[in-house]
Amino acid sequence: MELDLANAVLGALVQTVGASAGRRLMRTTSGSAVQAALNKAVWAAVEPALTPLLTSKGATGELVRAAVADRLENRLDVDPATMADPATMVAAWLAPLAEPVEALDGCGFLAYHHIDADVLADRLVEQILRRVMQDAMEGGPLTPLWTELAASRRDRASINRDRGLDAKLTRLIAQSQEILAQFGAPTSGRKARCRVGVIPSAASSFQSRAVADRLANQIGGGGTVVHTHTPASPREVSTGSVVRAEVAVLIGMGGIGKTQLAAAYARSAWQQGHVRVLVWVAASSRDQIVAAYAQAAAELGLIDGTAGAPVAAERFLAWLPDASVPWLVVLDDVQDPGDVQGLWPPAGHDDGGMGRVVVTTRRRDAALAGRGQVIEVDVFTPAEARAYLTGKLAAHHRIDDAEQIDRLAADLGHLPLALAQAVAYLIDAGLEVATYRARLADRRRTLAELVPEPSSLPDDHQLIVAATWSLSIQRADAAHPAGLARPLLQLASLLDSNSIPQTALVSRPALDYLAECRAGVISTASSGIARYQARKREAVVEQDARDGLRVLHRFSLIDHDPTSPWQEVRVHQLIQRATCESFTPTAMVGAAHAVANALDHIWPQVERDQAGPVLRANTIALASATGTALWQWHNEAHPILYRAARSLGEAGQVQAAIDEYTRLHTTALHLFGPDHIDTLSTHGSMEYWRGRAGDAAGAAVATAELLEDCLRVLGPDHPDTLCTRSNLARWQGEAGDATGAAAAFTELLADRLRLLGPDHPQTLSTCSDLAHWQGLAGGATGAAIATAELLTDRLRVLGPDHPHTLTTRDNLAYWRSEAVSIDDPVETHSSRGDVQQLPGPSRERRAT
Repeated sequence: MELDLANAVLGALVQTVGASAGRRLMRTTSGSAVQAALNKAVWAAVEPALTPLLTSKGATGELVRAAVADRLENRLDVDPATMADPATMVAAWLAPLAEPVEALDGCGFLAYHHIDADVLADRLVEQILRRVMQDAMEGGPLTPLWTELAASRRDRASINRDRGLDAKLTRLIAQSQEILAQFGAPTSGRKARCRVGVIPSAASSFQSRAVADRLANQIGGGGTVVHTHTPASPREVSTGSVVRAEVAVLIGMGGIGKTQLAAAYARSAWQQGHVRVLVWVAASSRDQIVAAYAQAAAELGLIDGTAGAPVAAERFLAWLPDASVPWLVVLDDVQDPGDVQGLWPPAGHDDGGMGRVVVTTRRRDAALAGRGQVIEVDVFTPAEARAYLTGKLAAHHRIDDAEQIDRLAADLGHLPLALAQAVAYLIDAGLEVATYRARLADRRRTLAELVPEPSSLPDDHQLIVAATWSLSIQRADAAHPAGLARPLLQLASLLDSNSIPQTALVSRPALDYLAECRAGVISTASSGIARYQARKREAVVEQDARDGLRVLHRFSLIDHDPTSPWQEVRVHQLIQRATCESFTPTAMVGAAHAVANALDHIWPQVERDQAGPVLRANTIALASATGTALWQWHNEAHPILYRAARSLGEAGQVQAAIDEYTRLHTTALHLFGPDHIDTLSTHGSMEYWRGRAGDAAGAAVATAELLEDCLRVLGPDHPDTLCTRSNLARWQGEAGDATGAAAAFTELLADRLRLLGPDHPQTLSTCSDLAHWQGLAGGATGAAIATAELLTDRLRVLGPDHPHTLTTRDNLAYWRSEAVSIDDPVETHSSRGDVQQLPGPSRERRAT
């Protein structure tokens, strides 16, 4: 059965090249090895010829073969031994194709799937010819057959049409000639199928990714044909061609899987015969690129033994545009655009060039990105990460909790390299996923302790995940502006990975840190004079910092999008952790203080849009990444910790503010003891928001106890003692004792006047509080008089448009409306126009 089909196709090929050449061709295929190879080529062609014609995806390869076998067995009753003329045999084999479709197979398989007989015949001959060619290109048994076919090509007009063949066979012969003309014959002395370089092996449990389909679709040649309903160019409009880019540039951070994607594409293109020349270049230096090109030139017979590497590389590049066979060049891990200057393979020419180029790089430079279709390679999706980890564990007979697997993937930021090394480690160590996650969360362990030893890394990894970005950081730091990329990355590594405000990284505190780092001065280890001199000597301006961020972006160490307010910068969490692990303890404290100062510097008085949530998230990330560094601010807690906690309350998240101050109080108590000012301050703030949450009575009791500690530790005149007295008076009043509150504020006002003077903001605020509680205690007239006096002071000290001045006017209007009579009334609306009467006196905001 297979022999019949092979002989029939051989006859078609004989007819294609003519009678005289056919006799020579028959002699070249008389051996059993050639006959067996031809049988194999024909049989392998059946499925790809038939499968694309199926409208149902339910057809398998076995079903396709069964259908063809049925036809050969039941519809082709030919004894090859009785046919001396191969052309007659071909005619007999093709004759049933002229019959109705339903007559082609006894089981009705072809008819059921609506397969067109003419199209089937065309595709079958094409696929057979392609396989004969592929075998010959690899030096297989069919090489003489292919050589004879290629050498004996004739113009279509010279085909002998007087052999009694039907129109079907004539058309197929013509198509065969077109295919032969398309691919050409091997050039004497040169290899027509050549592979240079070592394609990296596929990773264990290699994960199929959507980005791989995008690569195959956009560059073509990977076995996938993508049709477009809207052609993208006039040429595509006129030709109806597939939209493809001949050059694809895969860009992404280290460890994201660019090389594996390129390798999978190259292997597929090679194995499926889509390329005849494949050059894989480890392109981390210009010398490596030149050496690979030179080797390719030698393999293709383009040079003699005397040519040097540069000359050989030029010969290879000159050969590519005119090559008669499809080729693929992969430039893997291009680290400097200058290394490829003058060495770009000439792909995608209008003259029909047959080349494809794939580049992998971490660089986002326009010199690389402008060369072809840019494909940004991102981390695994959650589904891809889950499938990868599940597959790796299953390969070792492990079935772990799905939720823990998802959380591990998230802990590692879905980074393919990190996932591979982490799962290898936990398998080798016999750990449960949850146990490994606990170790990963322990910042006392470094990333190097959580992956296999370098000699035991999986999938031929050369570096552990923590070292993957070291060279990129080194190169980025050397780029202009020199010496800024590394310290900028250090600052960014202490912040929230997904939403870092650019303003923090270009603020004055950040610029000072950058100058000190460039001068080699570590903030906390040097005197203030040395740091000042360093900042003056190595002055860094805002534009320098912005340029440094662009450098980090170009090296794929950060993502920088200036159009995203308050979250212009993103950094992968493992790059952040690896960077933090490079800090010395002293350097960590200096960087932590610089970042805290920067956040405090840009925190607006009034939070709008995303400012509050973003700044709070960054403060949380900073505190988490730096341990106790923020508690080493001149032996106190850094003010940014209080600012972030207060921001929660001001945003209406009162319970969250209480929880955060409770946490701060617990930390201060642990680090400093019960009598430290931060312990007392966090306790006071915690009780303040407790009162704001509605528990005024509880807040009053706790604040009274706190006041005793403040008096004992700080003394009666300390600002925090006075603030605690103010809060206690307030909670007494809100708990129902307005008279007691008024009395307490009267005593506090006397002390404020003595210590601060009449015009100090806190003195004026105490006057406002006293008037408020006097009025609520039943003295509306006294409250109106006190408020009128306060308004005079605030107009003089703050001016007519200050918020506190405006609040005082509103309060005066309220108390006047409550009072029975007021002598010498004061005009309250002169600068505000009409003001609606409030249902009660307004309260000013108080610091906590």
